[in-house]
Amino acid sequence: MTTLINKYRLRLRFLLVRVAICAGLTAAVVLIVRFSFGVQATRQISNELRHCQERYQALQAQTDAMLRQAAAILVESAAIGGVPNKKVRPPRQAVSEAFAEQAGFDLAVLVEGNGKVAALRTTTPNLLHEDVKRLLAEWRNADSMDSYWFLGGKLYRVHRQLAGSPISGAEHQGVLIAGTEFAPRLAPQLGAMCSCDVAFEYGDGIVASTIDSARLSDLASQLPKLKSEIANRLVSLRMGKEQYSALYLPLALSSPSLGLIVLKSHEASRLLQLEFTKLMLALAVVAMVIGFGLVLRVSDTFAQPLGDLVQAVRALEKGDFSYPVKVRSNDEFAEITKAFDQMRASLWETQQELLRSERLATIGRMASSISHDLRHPLTAIVANSEFLSEEGVGPEQRQDLHQEIQLAVEQMNDLIESLLEFSRGRESSHIVRVRLEDVVERAVHTVRARPEFQAVDIRVSCPNPIECAIHPLKIQRALSSLLINACEALSGTSGRIEVSLTELKDLVEIRVIDDGPGIPGAVRETLFQPFVSHGKSNGTGLGLAAVRKICRDHGGGAVLESSQPGRTVFKLSLPNVSQ
Repeated sequence: MTTLINKYRLRLRFLLVRVAICAGLTAAVVLIVRFSFGVQATRQISNELRHCQERYQALQAQTDAMLRQAAAILVESAAIGGVPNKKVRPPRQAVSEAFAEQAGFDLAVLVEGNGKVAALRTTTPNLLHEDVKRLLAEWRNADSMDSYWFLGGKLYRVHRQLAGSPISGAEHQGVLIAGTEFAPRLAPQLGAMCSCDVAFEYGDGIVASTIDSARLSDLASQLPKLKSEIANRLVSLRMGKEQYSALYLPLALSSPSLGLIVLKSHEASRLLQLEFTKLMLALAVVAMVIGFGLVLRVSDTFAQPLGDLVQAVRALEKGDFSYPVKVRSNDEFAEITKAFDQMRASLWETQQELLRSERLATIGRMASSISHDLRHPLTAIVANSEFLSEEGVGPEQRQDLHQEIQLAVEQMNDLIESLLEFSRGRESSHIVRVRLEDVVERAVHTVRARPEFQAVDIRVSCPNPIECAIHPLKIQRALSSLLINACEALSGTSGRIEVSLTELKDLVEIRVIDDGPGIPGAVRETLFQPFVSHGKSNGTGLGLAAVRKICRDHGGGAVLESSQPGRTVFKLSLPNVSQ
């Protein structure tokens, strides 16, 4: 799974960016649309409610005009015209019947000049004359000919019309109060015209409305809030589960108050907004699905060349300069690919030039070191050979000269063997099972045989016999090289060297421990590199490099385990194949 993600991580980035962009844009569009819808819906509802107020005022003016006209016609009729005349007064019962037949109002009151109610007709049962007289008394000194009366739990729009012919110099002889029940008829008509809900408020109560009973109580509870606002100012109300915008229009400034409330629900706007949001989300999902395919297609144009370059770089890191890099187009990626190919070719040429230079430098250092180290034994061989060729050389002296020549030859042979060991590849032939102590003893005996090292105390510690499969001569040569280095590192002509053999589960460890001055820290990191030598005037620097190579050819290793004044430890590790 991780490998798959790593392989397509660039494409995943493109997809994630695409998702983030689409989600962000969709969210932004939805928020903007919702805000715009809200603003537009509020503005539209506000305009509709204000137009509803205008329609109410026009409708009220029309109703008042019709009421005045009907009252005037009624006053001019013969039956009503003769009632208030003091000279000719028909019986009261006849006048009332005639008045009732001709009046087409919900409320009609005929008042004589002395303020006495001559006749009363109403659709409200049990209406008392005392209530009418009280309203007449309150209206007597009013300038307006139109007013609102609340009688018997009903609200009336009434008009005052003078009735009869006044006597010379006298006031009018009577008054006709004509009215129609106001709210129940006007509310449904106005609501249908405005496509909104309408309610009439009187004395902090609702007298008529187009609102259902379930929400009417919510409106009644919010009347104080609505009436406290400035007239014609949009107010937000919540009735039931719906949000409303409402306007309050005062109809009468007297107490108790009378007002018109027009309301418009936001539910239709909310549903439209919800449908639009669903449409936007559906379009966004479709756009994402289509966009995914396009992004995958487009990302391939970026990911494929980059993937090829990544593989080429990894191959270059491993040393493969021939990994094929394809040029798929003529754009910037093609230029990058060509530049990388040119860089790789340049690196190849530079590397080959460095290798040639390094080889030449290595050969030069090797030739210089070998020529310097071969010169000493060759000089000894030439000088001793000349002494042997002279006359008068005795047998004992001849024997000494012969040993000197043999020692010089052995030194040259060791030098050549080290050089060959370092230069040849890994060899696995001549692997035999031997006792490791015997190999160590032969290496110690070889070193002890050299005259300059005879004063050095070399001891071997092997608690248990150890058998392993090795190349005996190579391991002997590696141990001899370490012992010689240890002897040469000892101060003066004496010292102590211990060779310790330890058998582990999978390894056999050989430690060469001397009590010399130790190895400086400056050369410890490069001690096993070719041509690195320390503390010897005629060292080639190939000894330790050859030792490590012999151990590695066996599957083990060679390290400087520790070094300090008085104790330096070299450790050789060999596979233990005796288990």
